[in-house]
Amino acid sequence: MWSQKKAPLLILAWLCLLTSPFSFAEMNIKLSGFLTAGVAISDNEDSYLGKSYTDKTDFSSDSILGLQIDSRFNDKARISGQLVAQKQNDFEVEAEWLYIAYRFSPATTARAGRLRMPLYSVSSFIQVSSAYLWQAPPETVYDQTPFNRYHGVDLTYTKSLSGNSFAATIYAGELSDDIEFSGLTGRVETDGFYGIRLDAATNHYKTHLTYLTTNVKILAFGQSIDIDALFFAAGLTFSYGAWETNIEWARTDTDSAIFGVTNGGFITQSRSLSDWSGYITYGISRSEELNDAFSKDSSNITVGLKFDDDNNLTWKAELHHGKAEPNTPGQFNLPTGTLPQDPTVNLLRLSVSTTF
Repeated sequence: MWSQKKAPLLILAWLCLLTSPFSFAEMNIKLSGFLTAGVAISDNEDSYLGKSYTDKTDFSSDSILGLQIDSRFNDKARISGQLVAQKQNDFEVEAEWLYIAYRFSPATTARAGRLRMPLYSVSSFIQVSSAYLWQAPPETVYDQTPFNRYHGVDLTYTKSLSGNSFAATIYAGELSDDIEFSGLTGRVETDGFYGIRLDAATNHYKTHLTYLTTNVKILAFGQSIDIDALFFAAGLTFSYGAWETNIEWARTDTDSAIFGVTNGGFITQSRSLSDWSGYITYGISRSEELNDAFSKDSSNITVGLKFDDDNNLTWKAELHHGKAEPNTPGQFNLPTGTLPQDPTVNLLRLSVSTTF
């Protein structure tokens, strides 16, 4: 696992590159980054969603800074690294990814190292707020798995046919990371996993299918919980003029009475007008084979606005209304066996983001 103590060494290396007498062009090095600053407040005192929103104004949960360095050795080999600081890690700098990629042919590329888990439609840029519509990707799908990176390899094959593009990615590896999930704080480790992702895109739509299987060990409360898990996800984005429909669904199937089986999905309808975009999202989550104390049964509706100005800034405003089903914690983050005092919540989120 990447140690936080090693992060400053990579930062120091980057500073050396910045102050070196050689130009980035000569070294085939490219630096880029992203930044989001946000504020959020809800009308419910109980902690809500993965970022733990409460009725106290929060200026840090949606704030994130990322720096990325890419270097190409030749036409076939390159390396990429990304450092991220955010509240979930107490703003400690961590390596989100660090890998080497090799292109065997124009259609086939392999990567090895620390990689992003390719589960969802925006997995590859999930932390870059200005790159997608929502304030944050809908939690009924994107919060099903408490991790988004792993150590391993992947192999991607792409094909273009009559103006359409297709891709298949197989991946395998292991992960070891600290997590907070279903009110539990602990560490997750795997003996290994493998998965496949299929993508297709035309001028009007893009879609993906994902499958992952693994054995997970969760270390919490001084105990070790072994879980066999299967994960499935599917997504479809359909564009027609200024209108766009985005649908995504995911299912996590485990043999654990704590995590059980979770199905979650959402549909977003949006419309763009010049630099403005407005949208409405409906999300739902349902649990099976699971004790009610851990159930994520809930529904929500979200309306939002996004504005891209001429200064490379993206402004977002979003109002979210959520509801936990009776006798369940839903999407609230509560101690085991605890129910929210009020099962409904209204959450306001505002942010500004940029890429550089």
